Amino acid sequence: MHSQTVYSEVEPLVSVVICNFNSEEYLERCLLSLQNGSYKRIEVVLVNDCSEGDDSIIVEKYRKKLNIVYVKNSVNIGLLQSRLEGVRNSSGEYITFLDADDELSVDFVRNNVKEVLLNKADLLRCHLSIKTQDSTCKFIRNHITQKKLNLGDRGLEFLLKQEGRDWTLHTVCGGIYKRSLFDKVLPELQSLQYRVSMCEDVLLSVLLYFYSQNTCSSSYVNDVYYYWKHGSNMTGDVRAARKSIESIKQVKEFLINFFLNKKLEKFVVYIENWMCAYEFMWLEMMREANRESLKQTEKGLSLIHISEPTRRRGIS
Repeated sequence: MHSQTVYSEVEPLVSVVICNFNSEEYLERCLLSLQNGSYKRIEVVLVNDCSEGDDSIIVEKYRKKLNIVYVKNSVNIGLLQSRLEGVRNSSGEYITFLDADDELSVDFVRNNVKEVLLNKADLLRCHLSIKTQDSTCKFIRNHITQKKLNLGDRGLEFLLKQEGRDWTLHTVCGGIYKRSLFDKVLPELQSLQYRVSMCEDVLLSVLLYFYSQNTCSSSYVNDVYYYWKHGSNMTGDVRAARKSIESIKQVKEFLINFFLNKKLEKFVVYIENWMCAYEFMWLEMMREANRESLKQTEKGLSLIHISEPTRRRGIS
């Protein structure tokens, strides 16, 4: 009874950051899920990253019922920087991310914000459900929510020890973050001199977990983030493979230097293994999706240098 009273008295503003690049086909469904949500103290920050379509018509349609901050980038800056631009233009005490082709369940924000407040969490991992075009729906429970863990300040180590095996732990979407985390994360990313085209979620999530002093999981299993799967977008283009793997290596280098500068050498091995595994995984996924076409380009792919994973050095 007491917790209900505390919650009803404090309804913080939640900023929902959406980045749109050529997702106008799904954007209305995305905004409709927010309009139908039970939590009304939300601010929608929509960042148009030079999308080829016209999302302004959709935005105007929903302005009457949603508090929308519309940001249009002058040049295409990619998903990571667009998300950060959304954060800079937001006002909420808490922030969550929603891809333009995904949606939230009716009580996702309400009940997960309640969980954040009751646990005084900096970072809350929520539940995800994968939807496909044939209307199937697969519930995904990650290693934190599966055990309903309250990790406190051990969230970073828990994340890194997974070495990417549980992707739901490091996807930026499906989480609720205290704004104060970004006050620390944004300065760290100012030194980023290159465009990140792969592992954007890994980079941002690692920094958020690092600064979180209280990482928790949601107990509301029915209040989920709906991740829409539209099929494989892998191609057999060798130059695309080179670009993606180069981005993975840049993320690896950035995070290794980050931990070395923080005198946390023990975490470096996890980053090395994680990113090297992603290099291999990316190529294998691309090969599987394009096995026939890759017969023509296999020779080119064989020239791409893949890093060797680091052997464990007695790290427990």
